[in-house]
Amino acid sequence: MNGPHWLAAALTIAMAGSAQAGEEVAATPYRPTVANPAELPAPGWLEIEAGWLRNAGDGPTRNALPYTAKLAFNEDWGILLGGELWVRERNDGEAIRGRGDTSLVLKHRIAVDARRAFGIEAGVNLPTAEDGLGSGKPDWTLTGIYSVDFAEDWRLDVNAGATRVGAPEDGEGRVAGSWAASVSHGMDAWTLAGELSGSHRRGAADTVQALTAVGYAVTPRVVLDAGISVGREGSAAQHALFFGVTWLAGKLF
Repeated sequence: MNGPHWLAAALTIAMAGSAQAGEEVAATPYRPTVANPAELPAPGWLEIEAGWLRNAGDGPTRNALPYTAKLAFNEDWGILLGGELWVRERNDGEAIRGRGDTSLVLKHRIAVDARRAFGIEAGVNLPTAEDGLGSGKPDWTLTGIYSVDFAEDWRLDVNAGATRVGAPEDGEGRVAGSWAASVSHGMDAWTLAGELSGSHRRGAADTVQALTAVGYAVTPRVVLDAGISVGREGSAAQHALFFGVTWLAGKLF
């Protein structure tokens, strides 16, 4: 067999091996919805999420590059490290840019059966942002999760949480409540999602948001996403555009 045939054979074998590995494990996207599923990524595998987000409306315009690194120790316990690699916020003609805050989360899944699971996320938002892009104080968060596959290729994820705000403004409460409910439908490599979410804190403007997104699995290990959201913070209208990727990068143990 001559050189080109050897090369073709090697590529065929490599692609076959990659396909078999891809069938064994798959990415578990959390983005782009606010609500997370109860599931963790494949145990022992490093999973990376990254994207671009633009928020605009009646207030400041904000562009950011969010990321999340996920690692599950087993099917029921794992950690999430996330934040914003870069932020640019523009308000009244002035722009601030730099890195954002960093979050560290411990996650526990509580399986009920093959279709249902609960989850708990406990974490801290660390004040690593540049001046003007964060509060400068840590925020502590506890979130409860319920996930259910309620019909063929349909999924519901519900999150409810509380955050102890490190630096509340005068007259504002220290504890913020949040909620999110996401419904998604899988169609071969495609996934469609719709979501409602919101938050409440005494003395601060309530928020509410409606989101719609689409995901596409390029391979089982690589999933692209894009979408839009519209909402309000008090009387101020907000809208966002985003896209990103979830990548099951490699097995660590």
